[in-house]
Amino acid sequence: MIVDIEQFAAIRRRHGDTAVDQVSLAVAEQLRQLLRAQDRLALLGNESFMAVMPGVDSDALAEIQSRLSSGVASLRIALSGEHWRLSCLTGAAARGLQRTGLDGVVRAADNALHDARRRRAAQSPA
Repeated sequence: MIVDIEQFAAIRRRHGDTAVDQVSLAVAEQLRQLLRAQDRLALLGNESFMAVMPGVDSDALAEIQSRLSSGVASLRIALSGEHWRLSCLTGAAARGLQRTGLDGVVRAADNALHDARRRRAAQSPA
């Protein structure tokens, strides 16, 4: 699953890379608390995390995505006296590791994330 924090670019523009690092640590801790002990979390680039969750099937993904999104939304971050509410979009894939390898699963999760972005953009007022 890829978890994309929507405010990272705005935080970087307004407060710089050090603030993004601070927020990344807070988000990572929150996500770790919501994942199982056997799950692994990694920072991808500067704005997204990847959670690798062995044994999770596609039926469980929607619940996990909701739990992680709610966890990120519950964070309140203070930067230079300014308070930030975070939100995220997620993209997930549960099948294909044996067929497509890790690259294929990551690509499928990334495609699902792009679909979520398109749906969000379509819902936003013009």
